[in-house]
Amino acid sequence: MNLSEQNEQAFRRKLDKQFVDQYEDLKMRRCERCFVAETVDHNEILCQQRDGYNWRLNSIYEPELAAEKYAESYGEFHDYAVICIFGMSDGRVIRKLCEKCNGTQSIIIYEPDCENFMMAMEHFRLDDIIEKEWVYLVVEEMNGDALHGILDALIYPANYSLVTECVLPNYSVLYPAQEQDYSGKMWLCVKKQFFNINTSVSDGNKMADCILYNLPCVLRGSSVNQLKNEMKKYNLTQIPAIIVGAGPSLDRNIRQLKEVGNRAFIIAVDSAWKALLREGIHYHIGVSVDFNKNPELFDDEQFGGYPLVLTANVLPLAAEKSRSRLFFESSAGFEGFEEKLKEKVPEGIGGLRSGGSVSNDAFSLAEELGFTKIILVGQDLAYTDGKTHVSGFAESEANKRREETLTQVEGMDGSLLRTDLQMATYREWFETAIQRTEGEITVYNATEGGARMHGAVELTLEEAVRELCREELDFSTILKNVPNLLSEQEQKEMRGAFYELDADFRRLKEQVAAGIDAYRTLVSLEEAGAQNSAAYRAAVKQIGLVNALEEQEPYMSFIECYVTRETYAVVQDIYVAEELTVKEIADRGIRLLKEYEKGIDIAIEQVQKILKPALEPCRKP
Repeated sequence: MNLSEQNEQAFRRKLDKQFVDQYEDLKMRRCERCFVAETVDHNEILCQQRDGYNWRLNSIYEPELAAEKYAESYGEFHDYAVICIFGMSDGRVIRKLCEKCNGTQSIIIYEPDCENFMMAMEHFRLDDIIEKEWVYLVVEEMNGDALHGILDALIYPANYSLVTECVLPNYSVLYPAQEQDYSGKMWLCVKKQFFNINTSVSDGNKMADCILYNLPCVLRGSSVNQLKNEMKKYNLTQIPAIIVGAGPSLDRNIRQLKEVGNRAFIIAVDSAWKALLREGIHYHIGVSVDFNKNPELFDDEQFGGYPLVLTANVLPLAAEKSRSRLFFESSAGFEGFEEKLKEKVPEGIGGLRSGGSVSNDAFSLAEELGFTKIILVGQDLAYTDGKTHVSGFAESEANKRREETLTQVEGMDGSLLRTDLQMATYREWFETAIQRTEGEITVYNATEGGARMHGAVELTLEEAVRELCREELDFSTILKNVPNLLSEQEQKEMRGAFYELDADFRRLKEQVAAGIDAYRTLVSLEEAGAQNSAAYRAAVKQIGLVNALEEQEPYMSFIECYVTRETYAVVQDIYVAEELTVKEIADRGIRLLKEYEKGIDIAIEQVQKILKPALEPCRKP
């Protein structure tokens, strides 16, 4: 087997099946810019020809030594770090970077030029890099669409502070726009985790309680997946979705929405409901995702007559006051519940891409439902005219603004507007989504104020309605026709299963307790010098099983909600500590498992207090 075949064999083992066709297409292409050049020491390196100049992607003198020195410039990588590398080149630098890792890290390689990748696969050894389980390779024009998902999956609350960015030689010169895009996606994921952990640490217990309150409604309702399946039956290419946010610019054009009717699918975020209802404007579906939402938003009795898309951990008041169809999406902490539901509904209830804002979820909903034209209204994402929201918004929520988080952003009219870091992150999410869906979805920004959203077509709402809203579809009937998640019999069986949830949690607590005992045994045997004993190996094995609970036990994310602050502190201590002894590792492991025990005890108590009384009447014949 030659070098190229070795590389391809390793690559195919890692490549997601959905990208195989793209890879085959790239193999048929002829390289026009990329070539291999001989170095002074008779090695080979990759080069790019641009505007009559040959750009080298490694040193022409001693490429191996140059790669080693370049890798050394990044210092030591911390355990569990996420290393985001821009460029693949000939693999030499990346190999040296891999040598600095111990397997706890994750490396994400983004090659912006498919020609570089295909030429490297032909001429340089890459299989030893590609085959590593903790190395993720993304190549533009092949699996580039997977980049954001990989970043999102590998950057999480415990390691977001350990993210490192590496740019290979000359890549920033040759691919400045792509580098900025990669860096932007990376830091967007970091900022998202920063905001998420702040929310989880302060309100994790409330989020978990909301799941318990909402679960009976989930069992009786429908799901985002079923809504998507129903909408797939219709051709939506000529009908846009209008996403109505609660930005201050909505005051300028809200009345024009009265003219829309069924010529667009109006998705209203929760903060905009009051303003729409005040103006007598009917929307097709509402979206709410926040368990901390101001209850004042649900005061108007009219809102209860509209279908809603809700996260499983949303403020329960939204579902309680509804008299219409409810379509639930999965959420943080709901993983174990959804896994159980899959026994009856294998596809689960489904989820939506989110950037932390309800408007982000609304955009993802429109995308998932199959709309190819999305019109944004009231999406200021800035303090237009110094205001926070549309008139009539709940004042106790509208006035939340911290001066230390303020920054400036370009407005739609070219001026500079004040915004805050969180809204800026939401805008970046939109811009990433617009770029990701380019060629499939056209996004129109008809906000008529607020921050400029790069990639969106700017126009007035009047123009959008006149030019884009031409055909009609009876959306109310479509929404009524979406089936429930479960049949009556399946609901009964699921209620019975979830009624025993406290017993399931007790069994989980027994596993955690066994892990604590194993850690103590390990320390005792370590101090006795019995590292080679069967008891020591058994303790290590038991600890491994317990440590895998977080990944393998789907209810753990729910349990952790009740002790997020405490477990986050312990996990951060583990991640940032240097060269721990066995006893230090065990002490931290015991601390973490004891917090899990506390979380399980609280979860059992809340299941008995919240969930069981709600399920009990439904279980009786």
